[in-house]
Amino acid sequence: MARCSCQPPKLGFESRRQASQFLQGGTSRKVATLGGQAQSGHGSDALGVIADARARAGEELALAARHLDPSLVDVLRILGFDREYTSARGSHLYDADGRAYLDFHTGEGFASLGHNHPGVREVLEAALAEDLVDGVQLHYSTLAGMLAEELSARLPRGLDAVFFASTGAEAVDSAMKFARAATRRPRLVSCDSGFHGVTLGPLSLVGDDFFKEGFGPLLPGCARVPFGDLDRLEAELRGKDVAAFIVEPIQGRLVSTPPAGYLEAAQALCRRYGTLFVVDEIQTGLGRTGRWFALEEWGLDPDFVLVGKALSGGAMPVAAMVTRRAIHDRAVGTLERCYVHQSTFGRNRLSMAAGLATLRIIERDGLVGHASRMGALLRDGLTELQGRYEMVKTVRGRGLMIGIELGAPSSRAARMSWRLIHLASEGLFPQLVVIPLHRDHGVITMAAGKNDVIKLLPPLTLSEDEARCFLAALDAVLADVHGGESRNWAVVRDIATATLRRRPAREAPAEPAPFRGGRIDPSCDDLCLVTGATGFIGGHIAQRLVAEGRHVRCLARPDSDTSLLERLGVEIAPGDLTSPRSLARAAAGCRHVVHCGALVSDWATADEIRRVNVEGTRNLLDASAVAAVERFVHFSTTDVYGYPGGRAVDEGHAATRFANWYARSKLEAEAEVRRAERAQGLDAVVLRPATVYGPRSTEVVGAIARAIRGRRMLLVGGGGAVAGLCYVDNLVDAALLALDHESAPGGTFNVSDGLDVTWRQFTDDLARGLGCPPVRRSLPYPLASGLGFSLEHGYRLLRRTTGLTAPPLLSRQAVDVLGRDQSFSARRAREVLGWAPRVGYAAGLDATLAWLNDEHHVVPTPALSSPQPCRSGGSRLP
Repeated sequence: MARCSCQPPKLGFESRRQASQFLQGGTSRKVATLGGQAQSGHGSDALGVIADARARAGEELALAARHLDPSLVDVLRILGFDREYTSARGSHLYDADGRAYLDFHTGEGFASLGHNHPGVREVLEAALAEDLVDGVQLHYSTLAGMLAEELSARLPRGLDAVFFASTGAEAVDSAMKFARAATRRPRLVSCDSGFHGVTLGPLSLVGDDFFKEGFGPLLPGCARVPFGDLDRLEAELRGKDVAAFIVEPIQGRLVSTPPAGYLEAAQALCRRYGTLFVVDEIQTGLGRTGRWFALEEWGLDPDFVLVGKALSGGAMPVAAMVTRRAIHDRAVGTLERCYVHQSTFGRNRLSMAAGLATLRIIERDGLVGHASRMGALLRDGLTELQGRYEMVKTVRGRGLMIGIELGAPSSRAARMSWRLIHLASEGLFPQLVVIPLHRDHGVITMAAGKNDVIKLLPPLTLSEDEARCFLAALDAVLADVHGGESRNWAVVRDIATATLRRRPAREAPAEPAPFRGGRIDPSCDDLCLVTGATGFIGGHIAQRLVAEGRHVRCLARPDSDTSLLERLGVEIAPGDLTSPRSLARAAAGCRHVVHCGALVSDWATADEIRRVNVEGTRNLLDASAVAAVERFVHFSTTDVYGYPGGRAVDEGHAATRFANWYARSKLEAEAEVRRAERAQGLDAVVLRPATVYGPRSTEVVGAIARAIRGRRMLLVGGGGAVAGLCYVDNLVDAALLALDHESAPGGTFNVSDGLDVTWRQFTDDLARGLGCPPVRRSLPYPLASGLGFSLEHGYRLLRRTTGLTAPPLLSRQAVDVLGRDQSFSARRAREVLGWAPRVGYAAGLDATLAWLNDEHHVVPTPALSSPQPCRSGGSRLP
């Protein structure tokens, strides 16, 4: 295939003499070697280092596997990136066969001037030839002062105190220290999905937990807020204990640009609350975004600016923290403290020379404006490709910092491969484009971590021919991957399959139990998997789906009562939410999934609840992704609002407290659903039912009926709280709309009949229908809450010491449900889904009483004086 072979222009000094004059004047000198012979400052290899490296050419990966990072070597080989690069010039790398590779990554912007820029090299050679003082901490070189002066001149007025470091992470760490010392405040705030480095201090600010796993505990006092969320930022700053807010003007991980007005308002909030405003320009600075610094676009005047990567000229490790003199002096500006923050290599002569050369080359060659023009050319071309290829979801960025976010394909076969790839690794899908760009077209790009973004960071010296060469190569690759079952799909799918096979087994490979009940025609295209179908809500959903002529498969634990499912004639898949293998079998061939299964308990341990409700949901989502499920309906609960006790609480309400681990786990499960939606392209809907009642509601209505008949029913606060009732058939209507409505995916919907029926009215109506006296025994809310708390803790102690398995007679969750208004707005479900409660309260009550009074109805009778609320699903486990 055609390969990019454009060559960049040479951008160096006219002569070695000019480079030497740049370094304080003078001519190039002779330098002494260890052998005592005078040699020129260029080309000598008296110790044979370079000769030895040439002799061992081809061993680089073997040496790295033995002595450096064998896992990274494995990744390079798997992706086909295991090339032996022998030289680099400008925008290109060259391998041992002489093939050229156009570099659109440049080491995350490290080689912003291109590789081995002749101007930088000449300045470094001149610096070596000058025999300058280096490594003496009691000395400041002229080069360091000049670089600090020139950096400050290009930043907002007042940023005139510079500290030089070797890496960007060291510059971030320095800002963290200086901000704390200058403000005498302990806390630091950064942004979700932000990236500031992987040493321990900066890692504590990073938003991606992937980089943190296994390295904790990290620094205390570090909080994160969503990028663009001013309310969350102000909530963190309001306490006036935050030393600094640290933000990238354009987030480097995903090339995320800020909402309009965000950075200006964030700066104003920092000023209001006395928090220092730190702008991390390590990746965006020095021309990358088409400006000297990205902060210029928003007119920012920060307290710190952090610089790195590009400052190196692609040659030497160098970074800088630039702050105000007053801040510097408050941190280390006394005679006693002047030496408490230093960096061994921070001011070394070669790094300072490389930094100065970089600034002057950018200025001399007009690379800031050039980056703006080339960036516009690239974005225009990418936008045109976006219009032709569905998998190009968005194009964003500034200058020569561009992100291409890929999206899911529409065809079912491609979507199945897409989900398999995401199940293996959330950062694998972009390799569908990255691998053939490298292999077939000689273009180097990289995926931006564990997401679907390809990040472009070409050199600032990029020529128009090189930009068009890249666009042509990308066009060819996109045409191939959109053209059906191509080689590239097969390569990435094989990598995904191998990745999954190499993962440690999470369960014993027991022989799976065969499916039972009705048999499903393999050719059907409407198969729906229902979890929790042996419970109250899941059973009603399975029953309705069968009545409408749909094909239904139900996940059921081997020890559960499946008599209803057997009568319905559905296919029964033995399994468990904690068994990924059984879920993979159950989800295979399904078009839809309705997930009602959960461990509904305010008594189980936190680990037990999370294992089922959070990890189980994640397992089911993964299985659904592999099966290319088209719609996933997740049953949550209004308990995620934390019992706000207000009227008409809508989906935007955020909980301030939770009564138990069940509510927390359901909110975490919702987050898993949204993660799968983003990462795997799953069409997902979340339903939050309130207090569901109706026939077969053994854990709510049945418990209340038993307590009424036994004269043991207690109300809380006189029973005046709104019960938040939802008749089960009305909830099933909402579930079917969630399955079928085109506007449902991505939505979260409260489901409640909107009645003002109180617990007193509901229990009175039940008592009347059961032929029992009304309930009049009641506890004040504070007393009931205290009693519930005491009983829970007492029972937990008994559980640990005696193995007691019965739940407490009263729990805080039951008290909150019975004593606080359960009033939730279903307006969104009405407006978006067209849902409305079809069955009114009178009809729902009659059907419920008919079930309770059925002479064949037998309800177990545990000793309960108040119901243990079952808000979703009605089954312990599916």
